[in-house]
Amino acid sequence: MLPLLTEISFHRYYQKSADSGSNNAVAELNKLFDSYRDDPVGNPDVIGIEGAVSCDTISKQASYASMLRARIPNEPDLFRRVYRYTFIICRLAGQRNLTLDIATEQWRLFFTTTNGGINWNTRSTPWLDWWIEFVEESWKRPVNKDLWEQVEVFMRKTKEDETFDWWSEDGAWPGAIDEFVGLFLLIACYLCV
Repeated sequence: MLPLLTEISFHRYYQKSADSGSNNAVAELNKLFDSYRDDPVGNPDVIGIEGAVSCDTISKQASYASMLRARIPNEPDLFRRVYRYTFIICRLAGQRNLTLDIATEQWRLFFTTTNGGINWNTRSTPWLDWWIEFVEESWKRPVNKDLWEQVEVFMRKTKEDETFDWWSEDGAWPGAIDEFVGLFLLIACYLCV
């Protein structure tokens, strides 16, 4: 009988300790949540955009959005995070890929400075225009996650060195980029002759 009482006491002791620790954690989490609430009385369970970014007026929200937009082209990691997240939020419901129309419009936003993106064109090459013309005329397929992510890497590579000294046919680029580069190199070779 004694081992059973010992076991019960053991469980009660640790259950009490776990409950008190749990209560402290819950209290701390509630305190944190309360600090971000927008309307504790009328809508106590909601944190809206105003609470998340401490912008309680439209002008503060616009200013905050402008500040973020200014950071994106200058911070490659932030640009990459926003660019990759765009793939997720732009897919149509139930789809794994982006439609080509949506992808090309997003590339126009991300790879031009007009809307706070990075300029993909160089002095000698209108890369973005050529890329979009290629995918619309030759590729004509939905854009999967790998292609979406690698276009951003490809953009940076072409801006660094448009002679393609970095290019390898054995590289693990998506098929659309392989075909685009093949066409580009063929045209460049033809123009040089």
